[in-house]
Amino acid sequence: MSPKASGNLKTRARTRPKIALACDSCRERKIRCDGIKPICGPCVRRSYRNDQCVYNTENSRSTSRDDSPNGLASGHILPCTRSGRNDSHTGSLVEKTTDLYESPLFDEDQGRITGMGQMILSEAEREDRRRSTRFQFYGTPSTASLMRFAYQSMPSRPTGGCNAESAYNKLQDTSTTYRMEDFSLPPRAFADHLVKRFFEKIYILYPLFHRPAFETAYQNLWCGEDAPNIPPPTDLQIGIGSKTESEPTSIVFLCALNVIFALGCQFADLASGQAESVANSFFLRAKHFIGLDFLDINTLGVVQSLLLTALYLQSSPYPSRCWHSVGNACRVAFGLGLHKSDILATLTPLESEIRRRTWHGCVIMDITLSMTYGRPSMTSHLARVPTLDGIELSGHQKDPSEPSLMAFYIEAIRLYDILDNILADVYNAWRGRLCQDNLPSPTLSTKSLQIVLEVERELLLFKANVPCFLKWTNGTHSTPSLPEPNMAIAQQRNVLHARYMHLQILLYRPIFIQIYSKRESSSGPELQNVSSSQSIEMQSNLYSSMFCQCAEACVTAAVDLTHLVRETYQTDCSDAWWYNGFYTSTAAMVLLMALSTP
Repeated sequence: MSPKASGNLKTRARTRPKIALACDSCRERKIRCDGIKPICGPCVRRSYRNDQCVYNTENSRSTSRDDSPNGLASGHILPCTRSGRNDSHTGSLVEKTTDLYESPLFDEDQGRITGMGQMILSEAEREDRRRSTRFQFYGTPSTASLMRFAYQSMPSRPTGGCNAESAYNKLQDTSTTYRMEDFSLPPRAFADHLVKRFFEKIYILYPLFHRPAFETAYQNLWCGEDAPNIPPPTDLQIGIGSKTESEPTSIVFLCALNVIFALGCQFADLASGQAESVANSFFLRAKHFIGLDFLDINTLGVVQSLLLTALYLQSSPYPSRCWHSVGNACRVAFGLGLHKSDILATLTPLESEIRRRTWHGCVIMDITLSMTYGRPSMTSHLARVPTLDGIELSGHQKDPSEPSLMAFYIEAIRLYDILDNILADVYNAWRGRLCQDNLPSPTLSTKSLQIVLEVERELLLFKANVPCFLKWTNGTHSTPSLPEPNMAIAQQRNVLHARYMHLQILLYRPIFIQIYSKRESSSGPELQNVSSSQSIEMQSNLYSSMFCQCAEACVTAAVDLTHLVRETYQTDCSDAWWYNGFYTSTAAMVLLMALSTP
């Protein structure tokens, strides 16, 4: 398409012709309706179903407009090509439509809370607000909480027009445009392979969403909702795969799906050079959906999509993008109240489970990046949300005699809780601003040794209480010939073992580094700066022996971690390649320092 034609297309897309009939939903909300049938643009952006976008012909000013339920306006596109249908018919529809798709800058419901936490609410929306805010959290200090309390306490009064609402409606004229290719799908066989590899390698470690709900939505992309033997999407608020976030036009679902494709490429049967380029193409497609309008959707699916994005970005050379993806996920999670355990009692068991899975995913990723980047955590100061009930990853009842795939995630949550303690107590990562200038860096002392011993005890208790099928002392690490689901259990066991040994390295490394520094500078002036109390402790045979044992434990953990990665990295029982590289480099630095010690 020439630049001139493209410019004319965008000009036509911005034109807002008057319509003869607006749907009832837009009339109630007093917003502009585009009149598209069977479902108008504003209702599509609100993830409404077709039966929720109703046109009452009694309100029509004219009957000249086409009232066909299948009518498509020029600005409405078919978002993706569905395999298994009449391709020629689908192609003709695509040719008649534009290659642009618009979504609002602000979702109507969420936009009624301003950036300063104030409420802008019209009389017609109050009932919808009571329903939609079920999963939105505004704490006691917020202005929105105060206004809600005042509104409930004061008697009802007749209200007039709201100037703020007219200003708000003008904001919706700003929109983000999407390309037609952003809504396309790869060939069905290739897509199935990528999704399969994602569930085999990533999902069993990070079960952030409900797999059966996602699989239903995924099948509907190819076969349609009316296909036999495919259940309808669930009405439960469980994020990706729920009714509101499983439509072909849902940017949340399509973003998550493309990131899943990109993650699947990392483990797919592709040539080494091809895998990276194909994965990057899927990620660029997903990245196009992420923006201010994406964050403003403010649903559980947004949190899950951002966490998946961060998982992919861990394998990329863009650490800032990964850091900000997790930060945004935590912010949206705060807005949904995922960090509040008292909300869980009002939900169904599945809703409660998925919310907790997602929140613990935020905590795990937040602590992981705090460790790798050496930056403060957003979640470490919060009260712990209850652990999971162990609803199986498949969503089906588990045979009591079979190992639980969900047990790994529960154990990982416990292990990252210990990691949080290591970062806070051993590395003093979360120093308060009142004392950060007064505290010295960690030094060899009785207190530091006591902290290390306490955390070491936590690690030993963790190891003792790991379920028997996840205990790494039961057999070999490399088990490439095991059938499913034993292969998944073997991978979980090796990943848990690697994370455990990495925590051991982190725990003992400060003492190892200080002993290394002491020996390097034993004849230099730095030893004279050590306080008298620390000199006495260093000269004590008992303390010296314990410090040396901690340093030796650090080296031993580094050796064991290197052996584990070497034995498993070429099998399907290993962690992701970027984690193997991270573990290897961490252990190698300790070993190189140990070899260079006099």
